[in-house]
Amino acid sequence: MSRFRFMHRLALCLILGSALSGTLSAGSDYDSQKQRAEAGDARAQYNLGLMYERGKGTERDLRKALQWYESAAEQGLAQAKHNLGLLYDRGEGIPQNHSRAAEWYRRAAAQGLASAQVNLGALYYEGKGVEQSYDQAAHWHGKAAAQGNASGQYNLGMMYYRGKSVDRDIVQAHKWLNLAAAQGREDAAEKRDEVAQRMEPGQIEQAQRLASEWRPRESGH
Repeated sequence: MSRFRFMHRLALCLILGSALSGTLSAGSDYDSQKQRAEAGDARAQYNLGLMYERGKGTERDLRKALQWYESAAEQGLAQAKHNLGLLYDRGEGIPQNHSRAAEWYRRAAAQGLASAQVNLGALYYEGKGVEQSYDQAAHWHGKAAAQGNASGQYNLGMMYYRGKSVDRDIVQAHKWLNLAAAQGREDAAEKRDEVAQRMEPGQIEQAQRLASEWRPRESGH
């Protein structure tokens, strides 16, 4: 389900093997999306890529999905860049290439896409496609966590708990795990409770206060 016990990826496709990240626009159908995509509409190109990846409205074809994602990515669409990263990351339909995955994740992450920040952070943590760096892993998970991304919050909390890159800080670990748990992450709730067993009552109170005062940042900040 994950490459490391606590380094979870956001994208459901990597966890469930079901679909790439993203949702189709309301009223999407293959013919209209194809017509708009061929006319150069980036959002339609992205939607068409999703349709080919999922086999929705047309036969499943990952190579065509790749082509349409590339077209949308060339126009700057962050979600398309992220999904290109996912295709290369898992190597389904194309040869697996973690370096290319990291390249596309980085481009999407630089635009503030939290899911790409999580996946790039995971590659840095594992040293796949990039030089292994806990500092970079913490940097990108921190950016995703700051936006309110539950996977980023979980991973950052675990890095604080384990003292990876950041100094070991059980107050910060509890805070971030608590925030992820509040979004329904059962694994985060379990780890938060595990951390709490190692804390003094005053530390737990401090962590809970920090979590209650926390507010998400916009992606550009």
